[in-house]
Amino acid sequence: MNELLHTRKVMRFLLWGMLLFSGYTVFFTKDATAELANTNIVIKANIVANTCRVSPDSLNKFVDLGVWGTKDFQQKNTTEPVKFTLNLTDCSIVTSGVKVMFSGDTDSKDSTLFKLAEKNAAQNIGIAILDKNQNKILPGKK
Repeated sequence: MNELLHTRKVMRFLLWGMLLFSGYTVFFTKDATAELANTNIVIKANIVANTCRVSPDSLNKFVDLGVWGTKDFQQKNTTEPVKFTLNLTDCSIVTSGVKVMFSGDTDSKDSTLFKLAEKNAAQNIGIAILDKNQNKILPGKK
């Protein structure tokens, strides 16, 4: 009988130790020899994509497109591209394939072009933004 009491005390001690070190707290309301019930634990989480921030040196960026005469558009209807970069910071190590969206008013005749904002801007002219492969980045699309 003494041996049985000692075994129960050791088992309780081991159980409390396991519960304490595993981060769970259990309160017994019945005799310690009662069988513990099974418990399901539901864990819910939302996983969001890692994001980057636009670097302060790229905020409100000014891109000088140069000066072009009307005759420059008579033969090929476009100018040479002007390269610019947007610097990103605070990207996660696992971030790859970053997508950027440009928004703004579109040209009334060609919705793939951005509209010139000045009131006295040239007529029938819009701005195209191209990716590194020279494909148009459509306004409002990633």
